[in-house]
Amino acid sequence: MRLSLLLLLAVAPVAVAQPKAKRFADVGDISARFDPPSAKAGDKVKLLVTVTPKGGPDVYTYTLTQPNGQTAKSILPPPASAAVTFDPGPPADPAGWKDKPAAEPGVNDRVYYGPVTWELTGTVNAVPPGKAAVEWGEGTRLQVCNADNCFNSSARNLPVLELEVLPGGSAAAPPSLAKPARTGLLRFLGQAVFWGLVSLITPCVFPMIPITVSLFLKQSNQSAAGAVKLALIYCGTITLVLGLSAVLVLSVFAQLSTHPVTNVLLAVMMLVFALSLFGWFDIRLPNFLLQGAEAKRKQGGLVGTVFGAVAFSIVSFTCVAPFLGGFAGLTTSGEYSQFELVLGGLTFGAAFASPFFVLALFPTLLKKLPRSGGWLDTVKAVMGFLELAAAVKFARTAEKVWLDPPEYFTYDVSLAAFVILSLACGVYLLGLFRLPHDDEERGKIHVLRLMFALAFLGLGVYLLPGLFRGPDGKRQRPQGVAFAWIDSFILPDTAGKGWSRDLDAEVQRISGELKAWEAGGRTGEPPAKRLIFLDFTGETCTNCKLNEENVFPQPAVAELLGKYTKVQLYTDVVPKALYTGTPPANADRRAEARRNKDIQIDRFGSEQLPLYVLIEPQANGEAKVLGVYEEGKINDVPAFVEFLRKPLAR
Repeated sequence: MRLSLLLLLAVAPVAVAQPKAKRFADVGDISARFDPPSAKAGDKVKLLVTVTPKGGPDVYTYTLTQPNGQTAKSILPPPASAAVTFDPGPPADPAGWKDKPAAEPGVNDRVYYGPVTWELTGTVNAVPPGKAAVEWGEGTRLQVCNADNCFNSSARNLPVLELEVLPGGSAAAPPSLAKPARTGLLRFLGQAVFWGLVSLITPCVFPMIPITVSLFLKQSNQSAAGAVKLALIYCGTITLVLGLSAVLVLSVFAQLSTHPVTNVLLAVMMLVFALSLFGWFDIRLPNFLLQGAEAKRKQGGLVGTVFGAVAFSIVSFTCVAPFLGGFAGLTTSGEYSQFELVLGGLTFGAAFASPFFVLALFPTLLKKLPRSGGWLDTVKAVMGFLELAAAVKFARTAEKVWLDPPEYFTYDVSLAAFVILSLACGVYLLGLFRLPHDDEERGKIHVLRLMFALAFLGLGVYLLPGLFRGPDGKRQRPQGVAFAWIDSFILPDTAGKGWSRDLDAEVQRISGELKAWEAGGRTGEPPAKRLIFLDFTGETCTNCKLNEENVFPQPAVAELLGKYTKVQLYTDVVPKALYTGTPPANADRRAEARRNKDIQIDRFGSEQLPLYVLIEPQANGEAKVLGVYEEGKINDVPAFVEFLRKPLAR
């Protein structure tokens, strides 16, 4: 009896020490390394992936290819990486596998009862020297089984892949791609006209109308031809001054618009303009500039006309500058040549100056215009609220590039600021508080002012649900185009997860699959998703976010996009969320974005953002461009659906 008890006590610890497996780590380990661990651009490297079954002699893992067309239990696709382009297709199964009876009678599975190592071969691309992250291929699944159950690997079981890229070397030439035709000049000039006319409603411009009229009242003795001549000179001078200013803003803004320092300066500028419009202080240009121009203006004649126009342009520039900045933002797409930018700037100036040509010819029209007063102060205040909103947007843009993800001007903080500013503007228009430049007596509220007050209050209430999340944890999204515009303007935190970051790697992968399919006599179905949807986008691109958040999720669009291999190339800075493991430094992410921009310029001759391209890889390794979508912001969704559908229907 005592002997039996001792035997039971001896066996009991063994039973406790062998708990039932509950997760992958209980039955297997995965390790991976590059051979060699460091290489130059153009060098061949091997990625060695090892699966080690553990927990007893009956634990096993599967080969990547099974006999007789059986479904593979383990899947190891080539990784996606900007640093390495891997050979397409699954790697070869090494020797040492055993046959194991499957559930179906007479059918065997191929399995390994011990450690197994697969080799994936790739070529190092031309990337900045240093540690380069390599992402596991989409759909990677390594299965290990014991006598009780089977377990699939998950993201936490896959080790971080990093390759040390050495300086020097040379990469293989990328596949050739045709350059698309560029269109849209008339649309660009139309936008220049729009922003020029919008600038006319600014508070700095209205007080200059009496100056224009007083100047030309002195010239009332001129003949009709002389009056036309002076009016043309006056408006031509305004056009040149503002047009040249626009060209300077366009050329500089197009290069610096994505830099965080630029956006900080823009945020500060908008904040200063807003405080000035609220009446805290006045922005004045140096007296010697104003006095010199004013003295020449009073001389009258040709010289007085020219300097009158210069004085007008200088005084009005304080309020026109923000709209010039808005117009300049349209040109960051890089779609237009230098000549076209100059033409756009002059068009902006001409649109702005056009009403003053009429006033110069007929100065008595001044009597029919409303006089300055409390209404102008109200316009200034409303513009101040709008410029504060713009300051928030520019501050968020700067932080998204600097920190990623932002910690101060987060999406929630920015949207909350828009809600507060909308409500505050509505309350101000109702006369519930006054600013320093307002009249002491509030008086009655005009109907038009009441309508604007209700509009701003309604906008604030409309945006409010966007700050909260539903039971599913997803952010509530008010319906309608108004929220879509503001949401994209704030730059939502989106990154194309599940999209590839390497165009050349995807072209080579699909080309290899097509080549293997053709070599096999074209039997069976051709490779799936063999067409590529290429999206050139930006982390700070408003139109990109508008399309990604409001067009891509639409059922008809999402269904068609699901039939493409999707590649997304960021051209300003690559988001950290797109990297596995520890993301590279900010400078490296911007360097990768610059390479993406070079791809867009060199192969497509365009810097338009966003730019959508459909590509068909060929079996010979080249790529054929099937189409380029002309719209940046997608206005015609049915046309975009047809753009996606047409290549698939061939």
